[in-house]
Amino acid sequence: MHLECGLTSQSSGRLPAHCVRLQPPLISNVSHHDMSLRAAVASALVFSLFFGIADTYFFARHAATSRPLDLLFSLVLLAIGYLWYRRDSDARSYRGSIFLGGTVILLPLVGLPIYLYLSRQPGTRSGALFRLAGLLLLCIACSAVAPLAYDVAGAG
Repeated sequence: MHLECGLTSQSSGRLPAHCVRLQPPLISNVSHHDMSLRAAVASALVFSLFFGIADTYFFARHAATSRPLDLLFSLVLLAIGYLWYRRDSDARSYRGSIFLGGTVILLPLVGLPIYLYLSRQPGTRSGALFRLAGLLLLCIACSAVAPLAYDVAGAG
């Protein structure tokens, strides 16, 4: 790192009082975090919509082959939730336990609220929990769009 007074950070000893460190502009983790949050939310909503369409397609044909699709959908949503959890915890410098990471993977409806409660400041916890609940409701609504459209069209 170069310093304003011409020295380098490898110089030994204390820096003179007039010497100021020149640092590159900081790139906020918040913008990167927001992008990963947006990507996670968009992915969850798109997969929910896709699941609703695929489930309706198999249901309309009385096919039992949607069960492997259910498993795939669940695994994809678990992966999205876990990846978001890792990026969010890294962006907040929150070091969770192995138990919390396992809970986020195996029981995300329990693990994510626990993580949000532990990683947020006291004044922002309820907002984070309400946003998670809103995302869950949006996912349910996205997966219900196709069956409702199928019923409204009179095909059901």
